Amino acid sequence: MKELTLFLGETLGKNNEAEQWLAEFDEEAKAAREQLQGVIKPEDTFALMGVFVVDKSLYIYGDGGYRGGEAIYQHLQLTPPDKQKQEMIGKVSFKQISYEVVGHYAGDYIFLDQGEMISEVWGNNEGVWSRLTQ
Repeated sequence: MKELTLFLGETLGKNNEAEQWLAEFDEEAKAAREQLQGVIKPEDTFALMGVFVVDKSLYIYGDGGYRGGEAIYQHLQLTPPDKQKQEMIGKVSFKQISYEVVGHYAGDYIFLDQGEMISEVWGNNEGVWSRLTQ
């Protein structure tokens, strides 16, 4: 987001406006992180998963622009689960996984983008999700 904003600012001859917007954005992100400090524990982990409409497969997402990964991991600085951190963060934006390995990527909290596909997310895989809470 920062690189794109600076690029657009330069392209449109609005470098100062782009820099100002980024500074304000950084302040808002900082304020949001401070609000979260009273709600979550520093050791809490946050997984980002979703079902892709085209192939109806389950994916996990890194800290890129897909599904809010940049906001969650870069701007809010939430901690991903270890496996996701090792395989995804700073490396790839998304990775297809099977329902059988969801537990390996699950965090204390899961951001699950399922949109209109709730039946594909839960469906025959409901037991996978219920085991995560045990």
